[in-house]
Amino acid sequence: MRTGNFARRKVRVRFLGRWKEFLKKEPRLCQLLETLQNQTKKFKDRQLTVLLAYDGRREMLEALKKLRRAKKPVDAKTLKKALWTGNLPDVDLVIRTGGEPHWSAGFMMWLTANSQFYFSKKFWPGFKKPELQQALRDYSRRERRFGR
Repeated sequence: MRTGNFARRKVRVRFLGRWKEFLKKEPRLCQLLETLQNQTKKFKDRQLTVLLAYDGRREMLEALKKLRRAKKPVDAKTLKKALWTGNLPDVDLVIRTGGEPHWSAGFMMWLTANSQFYFSKKFWPGFKKPELQQALRDYSRRERRFGR
């Protein structure tokens, strides 16, 4: 991974989840990910967020614990802000590869509440540009009601 490419293109890169815990036996990789985050943290226009060792239920529990420790009232705004993913925008389209029409471990449950879902039978390495174009065509034909 070339960290300079992200900096040159002014892309902020973040890794969210319990990746430090899961990669503790890979200190060089952890250091690379930390360096990449630090070198790109000032960029705002382009962002790449990678959920690594992420669990939506854990995220929600950690956010609630954080709010309880801070003795803050829990409402939609404070809860969203306390989430690991709290500064990300709501997700419009979620593409699930691998042919399994299910949702894993509460994946981004707060940000995907009004998302559209596209399930592909292709597995991730085989999910190429034509499949992405099909998913976007499918999405463009849908009526967004946002829970209404």
